[in-house]
Amino acid sequence: FTEDDHTFRTHARTWLDTHLAETPAPTPRAWERELGQEGWIGLGWPEDGGAGYGNRTATLTQQVVWAEEYARSTAPTRMGHIGENLLAPTLITYGTEEQRRRHLPP
Repeated sequence: FTEDDHTFRTHARTWLDTHLAETPAPTPRAWERELGQEGWIGLGWPEDGGAGYGNRTATLTQQVVWAEEYARSTAPTRMGHIGENLLAPTLITYGTEEQRRRHLPP
């Protein structure tokens, strides 16, 4: 791991621990929104020339670090995981601009 990867891990762990300490726990939909608003969805999505699909432009190693930290935490099961990792990359690569605007978060 690089120093950036270690920093990323610390940031991810701290963020998860802080946001999961809330009582009561957020609903699944609210949790997904919070992940999106904080840039934790679409870590591997490209920036696409400024279109902004990627939230953090995380390296593959950092994406694995996020998955490890998420699994380590008490976070709820992701309800948007399939769309994030299968549908969205397909739309980014092959979808029309209209489809991307309609289905991908701004």
